[in-house]
Amino acid sequence: MSCNVVLVMFAQVLRPLVVVSLSLAILGCGNSQSPAEVGTNVIPPLPLPDDLLETGLQGQIPLADQLSGESREGHRKGLRLVGENSIQQRGANFALAWVGDCAYVTTTSAAQVTGISSDPSGLPVRQPLNGMAVIDASNPEAPELVSILQSPAMLAPHESIQGNEARKIIVATLVTGGVMDVYDASDCRLPILKASVTLPGYAGHALCISDDGMTAYATSGKSGGVGDAVVDLSDLENPKILHTFNPANHDCGVSDDGNRLFVAHRQEKQGDPTGLVIFDVSDFQRRKQDPQMREVSSLLWTKMSEGEYEASDGASHTTRMFRQGKRKYIYSSDEVVPFYACPWAHGRIIDITDELHPVKVSDITLEVQKSENCSLTQLDLVPYSTHYSGVDDPKNATTLFISSFGAGLRVWDIRDPTNPREIAYWHPKPIAATRLLAPGTQGITSNGLLWDSVPTYVRYRPELGHIWIAGNTAGFQILEFTQTARSTAPRPKRTSE
Repeated sequence: MSCNVVLVMFAQVLRPLVVVSLSLAILGCGNSQSPAEVGTNVIPPLPLPDDLLETGLQGQIPLADQLSGESREGHRKGLRLVGENSIQQRGANFALAWVGDCAYVTTTSAAQVTGISSDPSGLPVRQPLNGMAVIDASNPEAPELVSILQSPAMLAPHESIQGNEARKIIVATLVTGGVMDVYDASDCRLPILKASVTLPGYAGHALCISDDGMTAYATSGKSGGVGDAVVDLSDLENPKILHTFNPANHDCGVSDDGNRLFVAHRQEKQGDPTGLVIFDVSDFQRRKQDPQMREVSSLLWTKMSEGEYEASDGASHTTRMFRQGKRKYIYSSDEVVPFYACPWAHGRIIDITDELHPVKVSDITLEVQKSENCSLTQLDLVPYSTHYSGVDDPKNATTLFISSFGAGLRVWDIRDPTNPREIAYWHPKPIAATRLLAPGTQGITSNGLLWDSVPTYVRYRPELGHIWIAGNTAGFQILEFTQTARSTAPRPKRTSE
């Protein structure tokens, strides 16, 4: 390609930046390779804005917007929709896992968790639309629903579904009993059920898997002597419990080397401390004889120690590790579910570089989650609690994605972990007539008549710059940043052809 052609192309595509573009093009003249040759990274400009800004407090869905119908349009800033699949408008979507180009979305409801079929938000477990939705997202603009699989645990997995890229597997547990399903997703479109086994002494809730895919840590989130389990996944057809431990924890994360387990400790009764506990699980990672768990340290809090920004019935929920250079951090958040439980649960960043002495370095609190705004937010009848998370790069994170109920997806610049800054947000457009749950009975996690939530873990694909989420009613969605996001937003790094 000649220098003249390059100059014209740069001037047309980046008209506001003609001076810079001309300089770049001229520098490339006379070189043996141009920026578009094979093997180079091409970072395209972000798309134009497609914003519909929130009208109230940060994160709020004001009652006025609900009554006027504006909330049904889905407020957003710095993000736009690339593609979506409503999963036949089934609703009740609650958890997201992934392997390769495929997404796996499962459901929850109050009836699934409690086993009470008479609950008004009762989801018929055997309904054909319930189960693990397999979505082929190889075409991001048109994700395809391939199938809905209904193995025992996938009918009611609550928060437990997890995928593992190293071994191409999907694992989940049954929320009302200790059943674990293990799938081989070598062909991600056609997962094969390898095992569905009972785990004695364990009741399902959530799950985390070591990066090598050899060990699962299953948490029950319950009190009363029901424990958590360490499960050997070496033989996919015969997962085995290696160890059970108490007290039960809410959710968990595993260090990238597999030697540390980070649990979200759930208090036994209201008022007890909740928070982060770090365990040495290297015996299990190395498959030692007579393996033992050893507590390394903890960082616990109560309503009083956290100040006014924590509801009395909040419980630690999420603990996921990321690195920045030589430092190690945990993103930890609590969960408060009822829509009347203001002030709402928020997140925090904890420095665990010195794992014997973990230190909180920042709180991540939306305006809508603060106690001084409770008189305004409780009128909305919307739960504004945080839920799950994701980062752009666990080995060198710059961007944190936080999912929540009423506050939607929130995106934060965490290059300075002591001073996170919000750069984007997304509220999905709700679907009123969901097929698994009647309009208005979606429960505490959404209201398809008025607003939707983003309850899932979040995936960021750096090669595409795409963000994967699932809305409770909206279904599976793929997003990307727009120009409204700060210049610090991660950019896709596509290799030219």
